[in-house]
Amino acid sequence: MQWPKTGWPYFQFGAFLCQKTTIEYRIRQATLQLMGNQPFDVSGTYDRWLVESQSGSMHQDVYYPSYDEGGNIINNCGELLYSLDQTIGGTYVYAPNPAYPDGSNPIVTNTMYTEGGIGFTSPGADIEETITATSHLQVGRGTCEYHDADGAYYVTTGSFTRSLSSPYTKTDAINHFRSYAAWGAWVASSSPTSINATARYDPNFHFAGGEPAFLYRDAEWRVTRTNVRPSTEHSCTLKVYRRVYGSGDPFTYYADLIETATSDADGTLVVTGETPNESGFESYVIGPPEIAET
Repeated sequence: MQWPKTGWPYFQFGAFLCQKTTIEYRIRQATLQLMGNQPFDVSGTYDRWLVESQSGSMHQDVYYPSYDEGGNIINNCGELLYSLDQTIGGTYVYAPNPAYPDGSNPIVTNTMYTEGGIGFTSPGADIEETITATSHLQVGRGTCEYHDADGAYYVTTGSFTRSLSSPYTKTDAINHFRSYAAWGAWVASSSPTSINATARYDPNFHFAGGEPAFLYRDAEWRVTRTNVRPSTEHSCTLKVYRRVYGSGDPFTYYADLIETATSDADGTLVVTGETPNESGFESYVIGPPEIAET
């Protein structure tokens, strides 16, 4: 039997002799920061919120005691020295900056305002506080209370409220990074069994620029094979190995990774995919790729 000089059988025989497979990879990585407002108490050390809102008003009367002729105190809040009023409001809002994929240098919009002259940064016994990670409430007791700081007595009424909303999480930081970070250049793999497309996701926070941060790396691979059947869908199977991040343990088999693509009219097949990336692990894919028509 003589093979025809044209058509698929002839092409297939020639392709078998001339097929070439190349593997490339590229990465992008950064130390990603959690931006935003810090919690009001210590329970949420690594938490951040994009929005802080403040509202409220207080009235404050400041007194010295009144005395009788014998020098005895008649009334702790007997002599009014002055009165003050304060109103606050507005928001302090963080937004991720597209120019900084790592989350640094966020865009900040500050509409906070203060009217009046009372300072409540260190409230005394005349103000009752209730503090959680996301709320800070100050309420004037309306009773005559002594202040050690200036030896005067205060009567305070009204309330101030501060609240945090729109949490900014690790997932948000990763989504921002993946939306704006550029990939590195494609690099040829040293061999079909050593792709080096390693993804890393540090589960532990540290601080960078004063904000909680963690290391994150994406990895993408690309397999090219020439002289396959034109305009045909193929599957490409690679194996995923991984280990606990930072453990130094050997990588162990985790799963098969299967991607599909269609060859072009010239019989060139290009298959791309990303290395799976999970919190607390570093993972890579390994060949040689198993390519088959689907």
